[in-house]
Amino acid sequence: SSVPPWNSGTGIPKPAMSPLHRPSSPSPTERPVPCITLSLSNLAVFIRYIRSNTIGQLGEEYVLAAKAKGTTGGKLLKRHILKNTLLPIITLLGMNLASIVCGSFIIESVFGWPGIGTLAMTAIGVRDYPVIMAYVMLSGIILVVGNFIADILYAFADPRIKREDMAN
Repeated sequence: SSVPPWNSGTGIPKPAMSPLHRPSSPSPTERPVPCITLSLSNLAVFIRYIRSNTIGQLGEEYVLAAKAKGTTGGKLLKRHILKNTLLPIITLLGMNLASIVCGSFIIESVFGWPGIGTLAMTAIGVRDYPVIMAYVMLSGIILVVGNFIADILYAFADPRIKREDMAN
């Protein structure tokens, strides 16, 4: 009796995206779960930062002045508190971009997706130094690009930052 192609003889099915079977792109039903899993790891940190920054901003004088003028809760949050709360979150997003892209080897191994994390772990296992150096350089470049994008987003989140830089 022959062994079915999905079975290696152990009774355990092979992952859907094994090196022998690589579709050009995953199906639409396969995409959301790894993306959600990867994003959930940082979601709690971002929610805590947003909550603590919002609570910290509620006691500031400009918020109390806006309340005294009769600004409602929704407008107060959107127009006044959000732009000051977003600055640390933008910084965290820029710094975590490299870890999201390059630190995905656990997600890749769980879902059976070939990727850069799996490539790096394999390279570390076989001591493939050029690949390891390329991986480290890539994560460094992504970190710098993420911080650059964060600096650009600062100007959109808080226009005062752009005006201060242009005045100097």
